[in-house]
Amino acid sequence: MRNACKVEIKRAFQSTAMKIIIIIGALLAVWHTVDTYKSWQEYLQIREQYTSPLFSMRSLYTELMMMNGNEIQYVLFHNLLPLFAAFPFAVSYYADRKNGYQKNLYVRETRKEYFCGKITAVFLSGGTAVVMPAILDFIFLSTFMPAVKPDSCVMNGTLSPASNWQNLFYEQPFVYFIIYIMIYFVGGGILALFALAVSRWLKKSLLAFMSPFLLCIVMQLLLKDNRGFVPYTFLNMKQENRFQIWQMIVTLGVIAGVSIWGFLRKNKKEEVL
Repeated sequence: MRNACKVEIKRAFQSTAMKIIIIIGALLAVWHTVDTYKSWQEYLQIREQYTSPLFSMRSLYTELMMMNGNEIQYVLFHNLLPLFAAFPFAVSYYADRKNGYQKNLYVRETRKEYFCGKITAVFLSGGTAVVMPAILDFIFLSTFMPAVKPDSCVMNGTLSPASNWQNLFYEQPFVYFIIYIMIYFVGGGILALFALAVSRWLKKSLLAFMSPFLLCIVMQLLLKDNRGFVPYTFLNMKQENRFQIWQMIVTLGVIAGVSIWGFLRKNKKEEVL
C-alpha cells in the first residue's frame, strides 16, 4: 500500500496540472504583491506628511491577500479556491479509467491499494494547490511589509469581535496565519476528494472538476440562515461571516465522509477489470 501511495503522490505532484496551478497561484500572489507595494509607497509618503493616530503602522498580516477584502485578488482567491483544489489531480481517476492505466496497474497492485493511494494523493495535492498562493503571498509581502502586530483600531484587514481566535490574531498573528493555512489545506484537500468521488460516477471530467465549486455555491444558496456550515464561510481567513468551530468540523467531516464513501462504493456501471 505504501508503494501505491508513493506512486500516486509522485504522479500528482509531478503532473503538468500541478505545475500549472502552482504557476497560476504564484502569478496571483505576484499580482497582489505589486498592487500592495504601490499602495505601501503611497502610504509611506502620506505618513511622512501627517502625524495622526489614524495613520497607524500597517501590518503584513492585515495586507495579506487572504485578509484584505478590498482587493480583487482576495475575491478571486476565495471564490476560485474549490477549483484550485480540484485542478491538480482530482479528476485523475477518470483519466486513468479512460486511458487504460488502471488495467496495467492492477497487474502490480490491488484495487484497494490503488484507491487508497489515489485518495491520499488527491487530498495532499488539493491542499497544496490551495495553500501555495497564500504562502507565496506571505513570503513576497514580508520582503517590504513590517510583520508588526495588527492594530485593532484599523478596520481594513482586521477581524470583527465575533471572529474565532480574534485575540490570537492580535497577539500572535503568525500563529493565527499558520492555523488558517492548516484550515485551507484540509478544506482544499476535502473539496478535492469530493471532485474525485464525482469523477467516478460521471462521464464528463469537466463536471467533476467543477463539482466542488458548484457544491459551495449550492450550499451557500440553501444555507442562507446557517452560513456557518458553508465552506466559503470558514475557508476565509478574514472571517467575514460568523461561524462556530463545530460547524466547520461537521461540514468538512460530512463532505469527507460522503466523498470517500462515494469513491470507494462499487460502481456497477464500471468495466470489470
